[in-house]
Amino acid sequence: MLQLASTTDGTSAGTTQTEIMRPDRRFFEGTYAARIRFSDAPASGPDGDRINQTFFTISPLRYDNDPIYSELDFSEYLPNGGWGEAGPVNFQTSWHTYTPDPWYAENKSDSQRRSIDGWHSVAATVSDGHVRYYLDGALVADHDRGGPFDVYPRQDMSLNVNQWFIDLTQHSGGTSTYLEQVDWVYYAKNEVLTPAAAAERAASYRSSGVRFTDDLAGC
Repeated sequence: MLQLASTTDGTSAGTTQTEIMRPDRRFFEGTYAARIRFSDAPASGPDGDRINQTFFTISPLRYDNDPIYSELDFSEYLPNGGWGEAGPVNFQTSWHTYTPDPWYAENKSDSQRRSIDGWHSVAATVSDGHVRYYLDGALVADHDRGGPFDVYPRQDMSLNVNQWFIDLTQHSGGTSTYLEQVDWVYYAKNEVLTPAAAAERAASYRSSGVRFTDDLAGC
């Protein structure tokens, strides 16, 4: 369905980052699911860049510490580390708010510190004050309204997939191209489904020849 190719030669001018997004903000409670191919190594060129391969929802940050800012990172995969991590790590993060400069963040986050190179199912349910994250059908994080930060989304969000370079400090020379591939994406508004049930619905569309459908009009 999608292929995101991001390229760098170690300079800002020679770097291309990639994003696919639905700019219409109609995504809130329900079930999100996708089948994504993450890559540990570039398709061409030297390895080692701090790249971030993602699937997420987000709303605009109107100003620093915006109290209704909403963002759910279903998956942020850093195959070469970054943000203080040395090796491969995959994050699930639910946001309350943040300030970009100087950096300050209020969120809840879980992670898997291992390689997830290859095809994986990524899913999340947003319902009843909980955001539950799944990787290959297994529950890997459950973020609720408790604790110091209420990270349950407070407004509709856009739906996005992107692949971007955290920084260029690890580039070793030449030009490197990294790929993130997405087989399918499915969203069920106001329904809580298991990851398997969401995948079955996506498969049903495919078997019936439906490549794209949108029944959220007017939402």
